[in-house]
Amino acid sequence: MADWSVLPELLLELISERLSIVDLIRFSCVCSSWRSMTPQFLHGKLLPWLIIPCTTGSSPRKRRSGIVCDKIVGIVSFSDPNRKVYELELPEVADRRICGSSAGWLVTVHANSEIRLLHPFTRAQIQLPPLTAFPSRLPVPLQQGDGFAGHLRDYYIHKAIVGFCSSESDEAMVMAIRKEDDRLALCRPGKDLRWTVLEGDSHGRSHDVIFYRGHFYTVKGSGLVFMVSGLENASPHLTLVCRRPNTLSSPKKLYVVESSGELLMVYRFLDSGHYIDYEDDDDNNLEVDSDDDGTEPLRLPHRSINFEVFKLDLGERNWVKTNNLGDRALFLGYNGSFSLSTSEFPGCKGNSIYFTDDYFEAYYRQKHGAHDMGVFDLGNETIEPLIHRSETQSFMPPSVWFSTNPWWRGGLDVLTF
Repeated sequence: MADWSVLPELLLELISERLSIVDLIRFSCVCSSWRSMTPQFLHGKLLPWLIIPCTTGSSPRKRRSGIVCDKIVGIVSFSDPNRKVYELELPEVADRRICGSSAGWLVTVHANSEIRLLHPFTRAQIQLPPLTAFPSRLPVPLQQGDGFAGHLRDYYIHKAIVGFCSSESDEAMVMAIRKEDDRLALCRPGKDLRWTVLEGDSHGRSHDVIFYRGHFYTVKGSGLVFMVSGLENASPHLTLVCRRPNTLSSPKKLYVVESSGELLMVYRFLDSGHYIDYEDDDDNNLEVDSDDDGTEPLRLPHRSINFEVFKLDLGERNWVKTNNLGDRALFLGYNGSFSLSTSEFPGCKGNSIYFTDDYFEAYYRQKHGAHDMGVFDLGNETIEPLIHRSETQSFMPPSVWFSTNPWWRGGLDVLTF
């Protein structure tokens, strides 16, 4: 059998120069020697990606009403100032909901209860325990109808992320926030047949979860931040890290994110009753569902109007508000929240928050879809569009950020079992 990893460097270089960006990414995923031929493209030009809904053909673009994907998705590189949309054929996501994105993997769930990890460029998949393997108080069994099965797919998991045991290990864990009671549940791909719900998780709704310095951290709706302890045994539990910031603010959404080695908490504030008048819309090809006969502006029930950021002072065990992230940009949504240096990714804007719509309760089964996306400038507190509506073609299913494993050492992002 031929060893493709030892092809001559000159030949690999000639091949890589003739590839599209999407094919270039797939080229780089074959092995470390192939990836070494394209470092200048992969590092400074591609990441992060935004995965958006996409339709093909010349027919007018129309919003979808569901939150499952088609077999073709759009991808946009935010290191590219032109924000070009590339179509990516990905049949592995067809009829599935993307409920998480982190460490180079998407988490997808199907109405048949199946949950998988998916690498969108290599198309590698890893089976996880299904929805039926959650300890649960579900009122009826999954087999009692397609409608209920679709409801479980759409509603049961709010977000799921991947964490690695260490920078030297490829052994992974998946942590999910389940919407049934907003508690955390854990599984180890290839090892666990069932999900384990964390003990002592009675501190309210989990808004976000990230993997930070070898541990999972979660923020509750109350503003309390916890670390998941006891991952090495069969009884993982929550340990309090810090109480909420000393502020009277009442955010609708909360996030935790690492930036330059520090742990940040982000408050997201929403407004209600926002109207859009499409007479002034420059996207004339976009078909819009109105609330009545099509003559009135569309009412959107929510939109982000402000963000506040706090840094954790571990020594004092408190939060310090900041409006200066330097050259860092934060990325929030259904993904594992992350940050990057805009000096390394010049297509992105520093001291900013890039956000997508993860307010499921507001857009689920609504005409407007997951519309609340933008770029918030933390310095002057302004919001600009994330992408033009003429680019995204739809607000449903929700858009999601994608970035690679921060400990990626080349080749396929393989998880060991």
